[in-house]
Amino acid sequence: MIAKQFIKYTASVFGLILFTTSSYAQDASLATSSPGGTVYNIGLAIAEAGTLSEFDIRVTPFKSTTQAIPVVANGQVTFGLANAYELKMADTGTVSFQNSRINGLRIVSALYPMRMGLMVRADSDIYSVSDVIGRNVPSGFGSTATGELLVSAFLASSELSYEDVNQINVASFSDMATAFQAGRTDVMIGVLGSGRDARIAENVGGVRILSLIKNTKAEKRMQDFVPVARMDSVLASSNILGVSDDSYALTYDYYLYTSENTPDDIVAKALDALLSKKDIIAGTVSSFANYSVVTATRDIGILFHPAALEFFNK
Repeated sequence: MIAKQFIKYTASVFGLILFTTSSYAQDASLATSSPGGTVYNIGLAIAEAGTLSEFDIRVTPFKSTTQAIPVVANGQVTFGLANAYELKMADTGTVSFQNSRINGLRIVSALYPMRMGLMVRADSDIYSVSDVIGRNVPSGFGSTATGELLVSAFLASSELSYEDVNQINVASFSDMATAFQAGRTDVMIGVLGSGRDARIAENVGGVRILSLIKNTKAEKRMQDFVPVARMDSVLASSNILGVSDDSYALTYDYYLYTSENTPDDIVAKALDALLSKKDIIAGTVSSFANYSVVTATRDIGILFHPAALEFFNK
């Protein structure tokens, strides 16, 4: 978990450095995760969509999307990408942002549903979440607020916890992927349909995604750790890597967010790029092909930027 002191350090030091270099040479900047990750690649796709819409966006990577939230809220970076849970924690001052509520956050748009599950090698003898007992599981996650919470949610859905597994410390999601490929862990957090996991599959000889057990009690145990999550069905016919049977995945949405002080025209330009060039972004995240005004306005209890509301109500 992130200590609140570390969050403040990120905002006051790293953020100020970015402010001196990212706000003048282009229309906007976009905070992402570190290079090579799924969120970083999505950021690149959004920047490409912006370029094609004559709206210059510079991708600004952070070690984790959580670290970027206070910097974006302060206006030192124009936009950020974060999942629903990170934003709720920041907006309410809970969990990783305990007693360090981030003021001034505004939603620009829900982007796409992120569906996840525990991922194993194709030749693994782990076939269900219950089989993870006593196995090597990533933990820690350093600056990444949601890492341990996600793993805890997967385990809890089958009435397990970190006490039932062998905890292997990792520093970030990228480090988690490295540990999995090196054989130091037996499972990792898989993101269904992601290019990152496709590359990992090539390196390890194939992967499988473990289905969650779908029932009310299992979903409630999962939501004890990730309240904004839901269980969505994933059909085998969808031809998603690692899914050979109809199954269920932990799902929440990813968001584009900004500061309450971001000018209206900048927000409108960003939304125009998302809608008019969504096929570009869908090349990185296939589910973005379903992006629309309806999906963009999914509410998680955080205020939308007024320019976004105006744009969606046209």
